[in-house]
Amino acid sequence: MKLLQKYSAYFFPSLIVFLVIFYLRNILFPNTNQIAFGGDLLTQFYFWKGYLVESLRSGTIPFWNPYLFSGIPFLAHPSTAFFYPATLLYMLLPLNLSFSIVYFIHLVIAGWGTYILTRKYADKFSAFWAGTLCVFSGYFASRIYAGHVDLLTTSVWIPWVIISFKEITDVFTFKNMLKALLFLSMMILAGYMAYVVFTMEFVAFFVVFNMIRTKLWKHPKSIFGLVLPIFTVIILSLGITASQWLPTWQLTRESIRGKGLPYELASWGSLPITSLKLFFDPFDKTQLNKISYGLLGGKAPNAFDHYSGGFPVILIIIFGFISLISYKTNLKFRKMFLLPVDFWLYLIFLIYSSLIAFGNNLTPNFHAILYNITPFYKYIRIPIQHLVFPVFLIPVMAGMVLSKFKNDSIKLIIGIACLFQLFTYGNQYIYLTQVPDVGYDKNLIKILSKQDELTRVLPNFRVVSPVLIAMDFNATSKYKIQSTGGYDPVILNSYYYLIDVLNGNKKSSIYSYNVEIPPLKFSPEIFNHLNIRYILNEKWNDQEFQNKYKKLLDNSLYSLYENKTFLPRFYLVNGIEDWSGSPYPDMLSSVMQREKILVNTKKYNINKELTDCFDNSSGYIQVITYEPNRIILNVSTKCDTLLTGIENNYPGWRAKIDKVNTKIITGNFTQRTILVPKGVHTIEFYYQPIIYLIGILISVISGLICLLVYLKYNHSNKFIMLKK
Repeated sequence: MKLLQKYSAYFFPSLIVFLVIFYLRNILFPNTNQIAFGGDLLTQFYFWKGYLVESLRSGTIPFWNPYLFSGIPFLAHPSTAFFYPATLLYMLLPLNLSFSIVYFIHLVIAGWGTYILTRKYADKFSAFWAGTLCVFSGYFASRIYAGHVDLLTTSVWIPWVIISFKEITDVFTFKNMLKALLFLSMMILAGYMAYVVFTMEFVAFFVVFNMIRTKLWKHPKSIFGLVLPIFTVIILSLGITASQWLPTWQLTRESIRGKGLPYELASWGSLPITSLKLFFDPFDKTQLNKISYGLLGGKAPNAFDHYSGGFPVILIIIFGFISLISYKTNLKFRKMFLLPVDFWLYLIFLIYSSLIAFGNNLTPNFHAILYNITPFYKYIRIPIQHLVFPVFLIPVMAGMVLSKFKNDSIKLIIGIACLFQLFTYGNQYIYLTQVPDVGYDKNLIKILSKQDELTRVLPNFRVVSPVLIAMDFNATSKYKIQSTGGYDPVILNSYYYLIDVLNGNKKSSIYSYNVEIPPLKFSPEIFNHLNIRYILNEKWNDQEFQNKYKKLLDNSLYSLYENKTFLPRFYLVNGIEDWSGSPYPDMLSSVMQREKILVNTKKYNINKELTDCFDNSSGYIQVITYEPNRIILNVSTKCDTLLTGIENNYPGWRAKIDKVNTKIITGNFTQRTILVPKGVHTIEFYYQPIIYLIGILISVISGLICLLVYLKYNHSNKFIMLKK
């Protein structure tokens, strides 16, 4: 077995690639109508990536998606990950195949990263087992099964960030800085910012741990030398990736998460303390039932989705305990149990991650403390997400322990036992299913796709409804069907607020609905105003609709109704009702009749009395062009009036009247509205988000700084701030 240690440096990384292929063998090469099973993959990512690809291939940059939630920013959405290099695969490969290849590439990245990190403390063979323990961990199988593409692609960069930050604090050279910039930037671009926040927490622990360990507080210059490289890399990484995260941050601020989630929602998915048993038995139903967040929806059983294997955890506990008690002894076997100093850093952070994961199940509530003092925590749900770090650190620590065994046969036996345990867990969660739209109701799609004028469909059901079998919420993007709803945690707050007001709610519904809008109450006036022509309704909830609307389709799951009294998308209004921002106003009768529009007159400096013309019956609106990022209308009015429509306003939307720029105001909480002078005019609304120009400018400047540093220091030894 000692021969294993003499193999080329490429042998074990290549073996990891082979094992990843074996692990993903069931999904790597799907047929045309097959795709890897994944909850959110089938309901979100398949349609989001599809909309991105179709738009780009047609020559349109999809800044805006008009097919969900009456219009919502698309390219700014974190899950779009437009600037992330792997997104190119969706353009180059068939969509169903691209997800499998993305999974394959990123599992290799995770395995290699864990292997290289472990090599800093252990021999090749031990590091190999650490890499495979990471790849086979229940986390990755669970992310594939849940369809959490963004979580998977972001998490794999964690070991690489740790490696590169260790290197820049050892020797701060341009080469090391460039590697750290690359890995942290890739993590940011992958899209799931919660993991970036957690990683920055680890970096903070790393800095403090090393300051204490080396007593740097006695040498202020050394503290500067430790902190400066890290600070430089973080700032430059944020600068380089600004083109992506800056629009995303703007969207987050304008969404239902903009003011932060209520703690009741932020703490949803806390880990009960007794559920630590799940690290050893991930299928313990008693403990799983205590967790509100789990792996549900497919044919495989619910399980603990951060399972890293019981054997590695036991090894770490035993060796850690013996190492601790033998630290100051003279026992002969003491050296065998001496572990690298970073073992204790990783252990401390594992304990910290667990304390945060407990959320509101622990007193004191460390998660609540972070929620109250750290702005980022107000936007993040599910405390159990902190257990992403054990996915990487447990294998690394297990590799440290394995390296203490000098007999490779023992390592082989332990490694195989650990992998068998993990493979048994993960194998059942990786399988193919049919592409989502293959099973959709073709008649339903045909009716909704063939609309002779601008109207919307109301999907009158929840995100867990069986009607989704006929057509998913987000499938409307694929078929160019405009919808009032969707399935997405990032919903524009202004639109959500409008739905709450229309429903007569006196407070926000976010406690009950935070990935969808609240279901609309039955109201023909509301349906008409929202330009709803079709109502896709669950079968059990049919009685009121049968008496009011024409039924077009009917089966055991749903009924499709046609509303023939829907109102036009765009309309003219002469009356203004002042709304200064007081919550949930009771002024809706005139709004539903389209006689007046609610406007914050102080904010926009508009007089309530627009004109003496109260009869606008002679006015007309003709839609000339309707595209995702551009709308052109012909408008005729005999007096000064307001033009508005059931279209969400958002920073970046602009308007022209006869090619002259005009100001857009927000009416009825969310609607794009402009003041139109009397006469005949051509109106153009176009989406030109300047936030991208700002982000790209910051990215370019940051890149130029890196280039200048490279040109100056690439062949010099001066670029060394700290060397141990």
